[in-house]
Amino acid sequence: MTAPLLRGIIQEADAALAGNGRCADFRFGHDSGLGPLLVLMGIEGFDKGIDPRYSLTQWPAWKYVSMCSNMQIVFYRNRKGEVLVKFLKNEKESVIPAL
Repeated sequence: MTAPLLRGIIQEADAALAGNGRCADFRFGHDSGLGPLLVLMGIEGFDKGIDPRYSLTQWPAWKYVSMCSNMQIVFYRNRKGEVLVKFLKNEKESVIPAL
């Protein structure tokens, strides 16, 4: 169910950037939904696969997606009118390494 969620986020962001009058959009969920979303987006720290046999030692979920985790996607326009995007995971700037 993560791909439809990401498609919805992208569609709503595109509409807002096109000028639909919306300036903020909020979604609320649990850590079990945020983790797969971060993986699908390829956010730093969630962009590499691991061997599931060693997941407890290589990828401690409590450290990366605790029950109070959050993700913010902030859009800006610079003076040239270009759209810039900032990703924050748990209030810390993050990136999508593939980009």
